[in-house]
Amino acid sequence: MSSSLGPQIARYRKQAGLSQKDLAALLGISSAALSQYENSKREPNLLVITSLARALNTTIDALLGLEPLPDLVAQNRGEYALLRHFRGLNALGQKRILGDIAGLGELPKYSGSAEDARLQQKTILTNDVKTVRKKPRKPL
Repeated sequence: MSSSLGPQIARYRKQAGLSQKDLAALLGISSAALSQYENSKREPNLLVITSLARALNTTIDALLGLEPLPDLVAQNRGEYALLRHFRGLNALGQKRILGDIAGLGELPKYSGSAEDARLQQKTILTNDVKTVRKKPRKPL
């Protein structure tokens, strides 16, 4: 295993906005074990590494600090899905989606920090739930 695994775990955990206690609870391990992993005092097994990658929304390769393959530069599952769909488009579709993404990046609603995106998503989900609960009455 890479000696950089511990710092990588800590970095991705902090990027996700999780405390050691929260991440440990998600993984079903103790905070002490997670601390030992992050401080390179103990090596997690493959099952824990896999769970870490899922919980931190990244790949095992990224978590292990491995260089991405030249044709696969996605850093998490969301980016991987986008890349897979993008590659399924013809040249015209790829050109259009690149323009759409560039345009979205210029709008404050769609740009900003990961925390801004989480808050926006929470607002959207909350509004969706409220909309579903308010079913229109049937006319008599």
